[in-house]
Amino acid sequence: MRLFSFFICFVIFSCYSCDVFEEAANAVIGCLDELSFNYNPEATESSGDCASIYGCLNYQSNSPYSGDLTNTFGDPYWDQLFWEENAICQQFFNDIYADVRIFQEASPDHANAYASSDGNIRFGYHMFWSRLSQFGGLSVAGILAHEWGHRAQQTIGWYDYTHDFYRELEADALSGFYLGLTKQVTWADLQGYLASTFSSGDYAFNSPGHHGTPDERFESAYLGLILAVDALQNGTQYTYQGIHDIIQHELNTRIAVRSAEENYDFEEVSYPEGLTEAYIQSLFPTI
Repeated sequence: MRLFSFFICFVIFSCYSCDVFEEAANAVIGCLDELSFNYNPEATESSGDCASIYGCLNYQSNSPYSGDLTNTFGDPYWDQLFWEENAICQQFFNDIYADVRIFQEASPDHANAYASSDGNIRFGYHMFWSRLSQFGGLSVAGILAHEWGHRAQQTIGWYDYTHDFYRELEADALSGFYLGLTKQVTWADLQGYLASTFSSGDYAFNSPGHHGTPDERFESAYLGLILAVDALQNGTQYTYQGIHDIIQHELNTRIAVRSAEENYDFEEVSYPEGLTEAYIQSLFPTI
């Protein structure tokens, strides 16, 4: 009787073991979070490497689940304005390559825009409509220029940042420089875009996705603006390296070392009269 019971248990265990080993052999390892970049709908077992959709530089161009790519926001009027703005960015950031496409984020809560080192800029569908409705068209232009700024960093190969989040603050400064030089925006005009940078600022200093505090982002964008005013007033054409050196100096000695109690004082800017398109374009940065 004991021998028979042992035999039954052995058969059950053997069958169970076969099932377990068969399931393990057929398991598809991958990310199970459908809001992640590398979500795999065919996965049955977690790989533990889900990639967050957050972060200006976290776009994974080779991931098939990063969001459907398109060239339209679904509105011909705003499509035209967006692509016209991108053409200006392309001319302004001469010598810098970027393949700009619109992508569908996982949800409105994951609205974002990205730049990747392999030459891509991806502007989120939800990012576009949320920023446009909250802060206006200038905010969209500023964010697009911010991503082109990242492409400049990646193309030239700047790795000399004192802190990683200085990349984000520098991209804010390059964006302010772009808006000042191409559009001669005043400080009052820039409020919508700066409100946008403020809304995406944070105080998570130990976070890999840290973009700088709201005050630091305000000051960085303002730095770019006053550099644009100076260029237009004095006919200065900055090289990328020249403007990089100025921004890094300001970040290391003034902007990112202020205490939380210090107040930021922003004066209104003014531009010279009689500016021509040819003169403005002659001041676009160069390698």
